[in-house]
Amino acid sequence: MERAPADRIPPYGLLSPALPAAAFVVAGLEIARRVPVAAAPLLQAGMGGFLAAAAVSLLCRRRGPALIALALAFLCGGLALQSGEQARFRRARAALGPLQSRIESGQTVRLEGVTGELPKPGPDGESVEATVRIDTVWSRGDAVKADFSALVRVYAPGSLAADWRRGDRIQVLARISLPRGFRNRGSMPAEIYYWNQNIVCLASCKAPALLERIRQAPEGPLDRLYRKLADRIRELAESRQTAEVLEALLLGRNVTSADLRNAYIDAGVYHLLVISGSHLTLLALFFGGLLAAARLPVRWRPWILLPVLAVYVDFVQGQVSVVRAFLIVALFLAGSLAARPAGLPNATALAAVLLLAYKPWWIADPGFQLTFGAVFALALAAEPMDRLWVRPWVLAGRGLFSGRINLDNAPEQARGRRLRFGLERLHFLWVDGLSPAAFCRLVRGGLTPAVWSARSLLATAAVLMVTVPLLAAAHFPVPVAGMACTAAALVLVWPILVLLGGAALLASWPAASDALVRAAAALAEILNRGVALVDAVPLWLPPLGAAVTAAYLALLLCRLRGRRSRPALAAGLCALLLAAALWVPTPGSLEPRLSVLDVGEGEAILLQAPGGRAVLVDTGGLAPVGSRTEAALNRGDLSRRVLVPVLLESGIRSLDALVLTHLDFDHAGSAAGLLRVFPVRALCVSAADWPRAPQLAARLSEAAGERALPVRLQAARAR
Repeated sequence: MERAPADRIPPYGLLSPALPAAAFVVAGLEIARRVPVAAAPLLQAGMGGFLAAAAVSLLCRRRGPALIALALAFLCGGLALQSGEQARFRRARAALGPLQSRIESGQTVRLEGVTGELPKPGPDGESVEATVRIDTVWSRGDAVKADFSALVRVYAPGSLAADWRRGDRIQVLARISLPRGFRNRGSMPAEIYYWNQNIVCLASCKAPALLERIRQAPEGPLDRLYRKLADRIRELAESRQTAEVLEALLLGRNVTSADLRNAYIDAGVYHLLVISGSHLTLLALFFGGLLAAARLPVRWRPWILLPVLAVYVDFVQGQVSVVRAFLIVALFLAGSLAARPAGLPNATALAAVLLLAYKPWWIADPGFQLTFGAVFALALAAEPMDRLWVRPWVLAGRGLFSGRINLDNAPEQARGRRLRFGLERLHFLWVDGLSPAAFCRLVRGGLTPAVWSARSLLATAAVLMVTVPLLAAAHFPVPVAGMACTAAALVLVWPILVLLGGAALLASWPAASDALVRAAAALAEILNRGVALVDAVPLWLPPLGAAVTAAYLALLLCRLRGRRSRPALAAGLCALLLAAALWVPTPGSLEPRLSVLDVGEGEAILLQAPGGRAVLVDTGGLAPVGSRTEAALNRGDLSRRVLVPVLLESGIRSLDALVLTHLDFDHAGSAAGLLRVFPVRALCVSAADWPRAPQLAARLSEAAGERALPVRLQAARAR
């Protein structure tokens, strides 16, 4: 028998030093977003003063005042970062001042600058777009110096898409416009969305003949490989949707097909298509395994892994999600190099602070929030759940029929001993015909896939528990089948990633590379079909508010990371919050309310009556762009982008009726999409207009039939 030492080192918890520092920085950023604050230099001076006060307090051995001064210093740091970013945004917008008249009149402008990335397919599928740093604007034949970034979109690009390189110097004749979003309740301003990508304005070029390359940059090997793989995927994939999945997994491109993207979101597995920490983790595990097989000393491995991961970040053109994951992994590896290993909460909090120092407005980006929310969930929630429900089975399998018994009084060790003795008793009473060695092989062979599946489910559950308030604030549906779907989808996603990685490594041998791409495409097709089977109305959470969110997260962390961890109570708390948010009725308006929604050209009117009843008259919709295909029609759907956020912000869980005055696209283009994603009790349509738009009427009939929804054809009655 063996007994563990009594002074066991507790796992890292809420006292990780970077966590409170990051919390105060985030608080400063949020305050500066909502209320006017002093100029950045004054706040920086205040931060320096508080840091000096903290140092003096520490010298005098006054710990309490030192902690207060440090907290105020980090708060001032967050305020200063946000104030400085707002000033930088104003300067960038001021640089467009000389072009204001041309922007308002829609005139074309000749711009000159340097391309910052390889082009990506535009949202319409018939254009390419990339960020260009504009340094010269031509006005009446004269070159005028400028300094702003623009998203240049070129239509019908032809061979231009294959020749565009990072670092090219170009001149383009384009029409400039400022980012414009729909200004409704719950929507993020479009200028913030684009500014987070270092984009100040949009430039639309109608033909590749209007773009001239003044100087072509040399193409690097990574860009050449990136382009080659993109071409092979599009050529070998059986369908556009399969190609989009492979490009998303390998190259980090966005999924432009609305149906495909929404299907993955509703199934709760869209995060698997976003190049992020999972891809970086697979790469690190793969190369780490190779280094271990080569028997390289452990202390040398971080020196090799870091450059490999940095090359991967450059290969996917610095995708923000990959940069976040790389920074966290780099902090881990740097800690191991310095013999100071970092805990996951510390590394994550430090990475968040560094990224926010670079781009403070990322704090408002749902992708940033959900990414770090998921990592914190794995750090703070998944570990205690794993220790309670999975780790005992692992310990039981390891110690089965062993002559040594671990008498450690930790809960997981105690549960592991009970499970071990139970399995040994099972062998003694029921299957004593098997030898102990054969029984061990049988049990361990079954435990390995079971433990892997259980850990995948627990990780997904932990992420859901922590990110529920963020999902509600970002107007994302709660993934009803997310835990089971994630575990099932990973069975296909990981082999797809391995096959695509092998295709990249064997790109110099076309036959082998193409065979791997075809195999990955076959698995991606199976994945798409499986995701399409998860067809149900998404569960939408109304925004919970800052007070409820803070209280919920505080209680959750106390139950998970307090002195006595209670993961079961934390899971119950999450279930209670979900039940209350989904099914407890919200108080209705005390008087009738009419809201006219911003849907661009068209109409959408929300009518609310006392008692919580609500009717939506028309849905709006953007005109289809490009070819008149089914995929093109879905590009005009504003149901998720505009309608659902407004309904949730208004406290509406379901619509009593959707009324369509007529079937023009700008009035009814989003109706079918809304019927598929939001509960509606009745659809009322003009009887006279129904036969005039057979294509849109067919889509409405199909969407209503999927939800067993009655279609009521309304006709005017003569008096």
